[in-house]
Amino acid sequence: MVGALGVVCAVNHVSDANRWSNPLKSSKMADSEFWRTLAVQFQGIPDFAGELRADWQYKVGSGGMGEWRFAGAPSDFVRSTFETLARRGSSEIAEADCTDLLAAWFDILRKEHINFQLSNSYLN
Repeated sequence: MVGALGVVCAVNHVSDANRWSNPLKSSKMADSEFWRTLAVQFQGIPDFAGELRADWQYKVGSGGMGEWRFAGAPSDFVRSTFETLARRGSSEIAEADCTDLLAAWFDILRKEHINFQLSNSYLN
């Protein structure tokens, strides 16, 4: 939950390999084999309950970038594996001066509308 006029965005684990074959058409890209391999590795992450996700909290008008929180991982292994793969993918498409590859990965998914939900959330 976030303050008034906040936004919550959940990026869910993707189970469709085709969604990972070309995550950004407009950005610099690694070769197709890299993305196919990464997709297979992501699909190998156990997420039996379908709860693996990242939540983005942003207060509208704050001028900040928002904050990502990883959620739904049933174990530290699952979380660590996901984060490693996300950073690997991000390193291929993020800006050279990027200091947080995990946040950059989630931002790319959010901006490209790849398997995420956006909803308003308000506190009284």
